[in-house]
Amino acid sequence: MFSKRNIIISVLLVILITLVVLFNPEARAKRLIDKGLKEAKNNNLHTAGKIFQRAAQICPECYLARYNLGNVFLATTYYNEALNEFYAAASIKPKDPLPLYEIGRVHAILDNKETALFYLEQSIINGFSDIKRLNNDPDLFKLHQDERFKRLITLWEKINANKGK
Repeated sequence: MFSKRNIIISVLLVILITLVVLFNPEARAKRLIDKGLKEAKNNNLHTAGKIFQRAAQICPECYLARYNLGNVFLATTYYNEALNEFYAAASIKPKDPLPLYEIGRVHAILDNKETALFYLEQSIINGFSDIKRLNNDPDLFKLHQDERFKRLITLWEKINANKGK
């Protein structure tokens, strides 16, 4: 029914597809990110960080590798490294509000008020929707009395009031 030639071609095709899937940088990075997230969930931040770094090396344009590596650096108080990773994530997905928020947050920790407020505003403009987090994040408490922070809350309310209409 099947010729020897067709069987050989089918087997070679399966091998080729398997090799592409196994050695595809994005697929390899995705598997590493999943592994890193499990480590981070178990609070093994050092191990998670190494895994995310490997994923970012394999796939430098992998948003999740850069964003999650930024979170590990932030949690371990390597603020400059966290900023580098959040900036990388934001350059990959410039309209994603999460790395913009995290950049603002790290700048607030570092007491760079102007830069923090700028990135928090960019985050809100790009759809950051977690007002509870914005109001209750202890890293942002130093900004709460600043009139510009209060305007950010007003901006958030204005943007989100229009969403309901």
